[in-house]
Amino acid sequence: MPTVISNSVIICDIDSTIANQDHRAGILRDRAVLKDKKVCAERGCKHIYRVPEEEEDMYYCSRKGICYNAEVKKELWDKFFDPKAVIKDTPIPYSSTFLNILNKKYPIVYLTGRPVELWSVTIKWLNMFGFPFRGSNYLMMRGKETRYMDSTEYKKKALQYCHHIKFAIDDDELCKEVYEAKGATFLKAPECWEQLWKLKDLFIST
Repeated sequence: MPTVISNSVIICDIDSTIANQDHRAGILRDRAVLKDKKVCAERGCKHIYRVPEEEEDMYYCSRKGICYNAEVKKELWDKFFDPKAVIKDTPIPYSSTFLNILNKKYPIVYLTGRPVELWSVTIKWLNMFGFPFRGSNYLMMRGKETRYMDSTEYKKKALQYCHHIKFAIDDDELCKEVYEAKGATFLKAPECWEQLWKLKDLFIST
């Protein structure tokens, strides 16, 4: 069970929030030649999906990503989270520098949809690019039981271990309500970094 964090923190996602993973995203996007819209019943997803012309076992979910049957989903997500590809991600401009500024006052908790198998490579990547990292209690990743859970449900479950959240930085705007329910101010990444950088003096002085 994760350690309960009682002090005020900043929650920060990783992929597409501080890590530019466009070179991996093509794994999921390449097959999105779509046609008929239907209601997605895959794993309880209630969003609209469209059936590709050639592969009826894969569905593009209009919510954000792609819903597959279990076998196809595992195959593609395993490729997407290949450690050799993940380590090649590049940091999104301003993210490392600004998180270090915030970390002086509020610990940064990384809440990511990455599977726990990427624990070591994720820490290595954070250290490579100078991101603040206070130890294992400040990194939350998907375990076996949450690996393919909807991201909003997964993050809602994970946040039960954080009692006081100052800010939440995430590229998934659909998680906004989850963060705000915990009293956090939601910042939409990656565009927030350049905006925050312009206000860095305000944060440094507080």
